[in-house]
Amino acid sequence: MSQYGFENEVNYVDYFDMTPEQILTQRELELENFKQELKNTEYFQRLPEHVNKIMSIVRELEPYKMKILSHDLYKIMETAEDVQIFMECHVFAVWDFMSLLKTLQGKFTCLSAPWAPVGDPALRRMINSIVVAEESDENEDGVPMSHYEMYRLAMKQAGASTTTISHFVDHLMETHRNFSVDYISEKDDSSTSYQKLFKRTRRHSLTTYEAFRVSNLDHKYVEILPRGISQFVDLTLNLCEDINSIHRAVSGFSFGREDLICPMFLSLLRELGKKGKINTEEQFSKLHWYLERHVEVDGDDHGPLSMQMISVSCGEDERKWAEARRVAIQVIESRKILWDYVLEKILERRKERRDTPNLEGRKSIGISERLKQDLKI
Repeated sequence: MSQYGFENEVNYVDYFDMTPEQILTQRELELENFKQELKNTEYFQRLPEHVNKIMSIVRELEPYKMKILSHDLYKIMETAEDVQIFMECHVFAVWDFMSLLKTLQGKFTCLSAPWAPVGDPALRRMINSIVVAEESDENEDGVPMSHYEMYRLAMKQAGASTTTISHFVDHLMETHRNFSVDYISEKDDSSTSYQKLFKRTRRHSLTTYEAFRVSNLDHKYVEILPRGISQFVDLTLNLCEDINSIHRAVSGFSFGREDLICPMFLSLLRELGKKGKINTEEQFSKLHWYLERHVEVDGDDHGPLSMQMISVSCGEDERKWAEARRVAIQVIESRKILWDYVLEKILERRKERRDTPNLEGRKSIGISERLKQDLKI
């Protein structure tokens, strides 16, 4: 059993100590293996030309992914405070992934009554299995919860502030009345469980997915977030809204997954723990569990099946393939901008500490005055 509760140690490629040349060699090997994996699937044996289209996009993304893998953020993170700042920003990526996933679930499965089978059974199985893993997984204690809730608990253990993400999600759910849900608020959350339940009146018996689909969100609420985060969230929610161009959302989901990011931060946490700069077991064990769990989930057949979604949604339409390519680049570039923002905030904080040696405590990554006024905080 691994240190964090897995029956076997989770295996992953450790890019952290690799040189850029070694990363390029490793990535080339992985791409060839992935291409062969696609070609061996029954679905793509019928559509070999789609494998070439997909691999063309995958290879075009490599320079952009290299910017993520070689980002200065990994090099400068040294303290627990650095990890806290990272978590306060990264939690938005954990949160908005669910909106993208639920959009795809609404497209590739049937979520309303009367029920009827929709689309390809293999895709239904993939989407539903990811939803189960993301929305109702088990934490290290065997307690069912979503990965977002799991991550928030990891933030609390690490000493990271949940203020910005909590108030943003509350603001989003209170502002857009078309959503028909019972939402557990995170306001005034001083414990590890959420207490306040917002009751929503169902309108026209719409499901949550249908309510989101027919809502006319203008994304004004994204302006309340720090700029480095707002561009990331806004791109994802724009993809969710564009339900008539589902291939764009599929591309964002399939090519924007955190398959390379979680291994990098696992390696970083272990390295900082070895150097004695953070207490990995006491302060970051929950984050370590979350990262290992993601590596484990991404290690199954989600990769080939997500590419099958690309194939199904684009078909033989060259315009859709071109749009899928553009969106794939956008989501990776958006991640790079998010990482740039985290790096900037960490360096700003270090300067504050140098300029004010006796500075105590730490502000969260920030929340706009407009949101403070709206929420009366």
